[in-house]
Amino acid sequence: MPSGKTNFGESAESAILLSAKSSIEAIEDENRYLTRRFGEEGKYWRKTGQWPTVRNDRYFDVIEVQVGQVTLRIYFDVTSTFPSAPPRDDYRKLAQMRPRRTT
Repeated sequence: MPSGKTNFGESAESAILLSAKSSIEAIEDENRYLTRRFGEEGKYWRKTGQWPTVRNDRYFDVIEVQVGQVTLRIYFDVTSTFPSAPPRDDYRKLAQMRPRRTT
């Protein structure tokens, strides 16, 4: 689950810190956070993109959402989900690819 900090995730510096033990758990935590913050997906907001990024040896999932007429990028720090080097190497490769749009 996200930490108790008051970060809103609108930059890597204010990312929502996740302590998930697997990528599946991280996805569930991200979706829970977005629903808690914005309400029901599809009714009040929708995902328009998602991609990984790496900054200063920290690993982030970036989810782009549209809330009404506003588009936001929410950063989730998933560094603790990838504690070992091989998965981190794979994550770095993914981060070098183009962002994935969902619309």
